[in-house]
Amino acid sequence: MAMGWAARALALALVLGGGASFPQQQRRWRQRQRFYASSTSEDVLREKMEEDNNREVLSEVIPEVDAAAPAPAAAPAKEQVYDKDAVLGERPYLQIIAERGLETLDEIIVATREKFDAFMEDEDMAAATRPPPPPKGERERVVVLGTGWGAYSFLKSIDAAEKYDVVVISPRNYFLFTPMLAGAAVGTVEYRSITEPIRRVNEDADYLEATVTEIDPERKVVTAQSVVCEGMSCDIEDFELSYDKLVVSVGATTNTFGIKGVKENCAFLKQIEDAARLRSAIGNVFERANIPSLTDEQRRQALTFVVIGAGPTGVEFTSELRDFLAQDAPRYYPELLQYVRVVLVEATGRILGAFDEDMANAAKASLERDGDNRVPCEVIVGVGVNEVKEREVLLADGRTIPYGISVWAAGIGPLPLTLDTINRIPEQKTAQDENTVPRGGRGRLLTDGWLRVRGAPDIFALGDCAIMDTQPLPATAQVASQQATFLARLLSGDYDVSEPVPTVVGPNIRASDKFFPIYNKFVDAQVWTHPEGDVARQEVNEGAPFKYAKPFQFLNLGILAYVGNDRGIAQLQVNKTPVKSKGVAGWLLWRSIYLSKQVSWRNRALVAADWVKARIFGRDITRL
Repeated sequence: MAMGWAARALALALVLGGGASFPQQQRRWRQRQRFYASSTSEDVLREKMEEDNNREVLSEVIPEVDAAAPAPAAAPAKEQVYDKDAVLGERPYLQIIAERGLETLDEIIVATREKFDAFMEDEDMAAATRPPPPPKGERERVVVLGTGWGAYSFLKSIDAAEKYDVVVISPRNYFLFTPMLAGAAVGTVEYRSITEPIRRVNEDADYLEATVTEIDPERKVVTAQSVVCEGMSCDIEDFELSYDKLVVSVGATTNTFGIKGVKENCAFLKQIEDAARLRSAIGNVFERANIPSLTDEQRRQALTFVVIGAGPTGVEFTSELRDFLAQDAPRYYPELLQYVRVVLVEATGRILGAFDEDMANAAKASLERDGDNRVPCEVIVGVGVNEVKEREVLLADGRTIPYGISVWAAGIGPLPLTLDTINRIPEQKTAQDENTVPRGGRGRLLTDGWLRVRGAPDIFALGDCAIMDTQPLPATAQVASQQATFLARLLSGDYDVSEPVPTVVGPNIRASDKFFPIYNKFVDAQVWTHPEGDVARQEVNEGAPFKYAKPFQFLNLGILAYVGNDRGIAQLQVNKTPVKSKGVAGWLLWRSIYLSKQVSWRNRALVAADWVKARIFGRDITRL
């Protein structure tokens, strides 16, 4: 090898990332293991290990044992003994920051080291010492359901090249940047600017365009249906796919709370198709109001926009709509602006309940502000909706609001697949029936701190379809992304997730733990394929350090919202202290963070170009 043991040890000492990361590092150890395991002669094996400067460790670890002797029995499983406060306790804010920073630093160091090794090694030597990984079909299969925030982040970090066969199943073959759907609905950005093909995320993973209709935890099989339509004909194919590990990241659907008429008469903002329909509907109501035969009352009804739900989605759509009405509608429909009315309805006591009250009040004041050719927004709080008729919204206080377009942005609910899976797992069904799930957990899969579904340890769930029994969290993209990265590093890091607390021994132990002698013994014992190897492994494991995976802990980075007219509110979180910004400064922060959070440079370039184009030439209101 081009790098000696001392050099590799020095490189390893730089790897300070802890816990469930290092897919690249694990790949190198597995390559080394396959290399040594390919030997059929003890002399050849010893020669190869001597070339790797491990002769001293070899003579110390591997005793001379008759190769024909039967392998000793495996050591009995040890009871997990650990400091519960250190492993399971809540970590301080700065500790979480340090842990994630070290994980990222580790991945950078390992990737750099691999490139350096590849540069220094002879091609023939590299080919001899790095045989190809096990072919697909011989590795554990990880099936991922969904292509949203959780699935995307999981695919970015999971080792699909050598450790797992990763299969993604979703009816949507792209990732969607959902926070910008409001802008897409009025033409501020284009649809394709906020989508990214899922196959670009991880080229080693397979993708199946289908809808999963059933999960069978007993057989470890998912049932899916593929529907491919062309013209008036559709090809429908049902199939089953087995899994070793299943990652459920299907998100949630819109929750109508059983209110009559919502599904039939309201527009939604959940998928890219919703934004496209809404953009077309906005154009339709203006064209209808422009018909000469209509009365003023009919025009006023057609151009009344009612948004139900004043969370971030409802507020941002209202703000984007008012920008369109102020900046673009005067160019095309100047005579119709006098009939336009915008109403925002919220059942709770104030808008933007996730924000502090002063920030929510600032947003409300911005929405209600008149001037600059802006259509004022009427904000109604503390009043629910009883029914949505074809052309009227009936409020709980008896008022009736005639409308041309009504948009429902009032909450999320479980998908049928999630509810069906809950009913198939007795522990899940019992928790739901007895209402022992945490607040906000109705209709969501209950997981432990390592995202394992209670009652089905081979199933992991994250994002909007799941809730942790140890740390109930909001259903946001930020939570789903962090959970997915945590889970991918847990699985790629060779942790034994069947243990009550996932555990790893050996290569994933941090260099800073100063267990180099045992660490080295572990590696060499792992690659031994003769009966002596079992003895060596037993000796090593008796003294080898265990590393326990700490449960997931959410790092709240803050929340943002656009409130119109180049104004925004930002409430960033530093430890337990919120750092607040509003007005133009909040808007600049909102734009910069949303731009940086785009998942590819292609998306960043397209979104930035759309913003510039809309500023100079106006929004695109064509209906194709």
